[in-house]
Amino acid sequence: MPSVDQLEAFVTAAELGSFSAAARRLGKAQSAVSAAISNLEIDLGSDLFDRSSYRAELTVSGVSLLDYAKSILQSRQDLLVKAGALSEGAEGSLKVVFEYGTYVSEINSVFHDFDKQFPKVELHVQTTSFGDVFSRLADESAQLGIIIERHPYKEGFHFRGLGFERRIAVCHKDHPLAELEEVRLVDLRGYRQIISETEIDRNSPEFSRQKGPHLLITDNPRVAHNMVHGGVGWAELPAQMVDDEVKAGELKELSYDFQQNAILNKVSLVWGKQQSQAPACKWLINRMCQLHQKTWV
Repeated sequence: MPSVDQLEAFVTAAELGSFSAAARRLGKAQSAVSAAISNLEIDLGSDLFDRSSYRAELTVSGVSLLDYAKSILQSRQDLLVKAGALSEGAEGSLKVVFEYGTYVSEINSVFHDFDKQFPKVELHVQTTSFGDVFSRLADESAQLGIIIERHPYKEGFHFRGLGFERRIAVCHKDHPLAELEEVRLVDLRGYRQIISETEIDRNSPEFSRQKGPHLLITDNPRVAHNMVHGGVGWAELPAQMVDDEVKAGELKELSYDFQQNAILNKVSLVWGKQQSQAPACKWLINRMCQLHQKTWV
């Protein structure tokens, strides 16, 4: 089995084109480097270098095996870095769950920066329902969640506000509501509202987004978006999701006569109070808090 010393001598000599230069870089005697490469050639049963010229030139076999040697050395380095991070208390992995509709393109820059800071931490990103975010945080199958806040606050969790999500009421251009310049509450009651279960607060009606008795319930705003396109009903959807289609005339923004048209919802980070935070998780919380409050608007 080739040793690390043998592989390092082989790769370094190949990169520098000289056994003596490789010895200087590795801090070893040239004879030690030459012996390591010779022993590696015996172990592999192939000549790695053509020694007939002044410069150390790779043979065909040497060229073929060089990438494998580099890969073995890189894997060893990755192993040592990962083990070192674990011994210092850093995560081996970090799981982040976004409530449906809260992952926007601006967050890509956050994860780009995360990769620079923690290249060896395996990052898991998923989207799920509001309730499932809290379930995963509670059983510690996720360490961090991003949600649209609802009333009342759930016990046992820390919350940190990030900004606001703007929602607007829309229907398909051919839906009967699209013909109305201003929409009254009584007009909405005649058609099916596509809404999330978490937006229906039967105990505190003042916090409910329900506008009428005819409902189609889904926790995924992209499913609701698809249904609105199909003329199934109307919905209050994230403005970032529908703005382009409203401008193109595919969807109609409904103008309420009984309240403000734009609905602002608070976007927050959430994590369990009993959950210890390792460095990567703390870094991600602080970096997310640097996003502009209008990121979701």
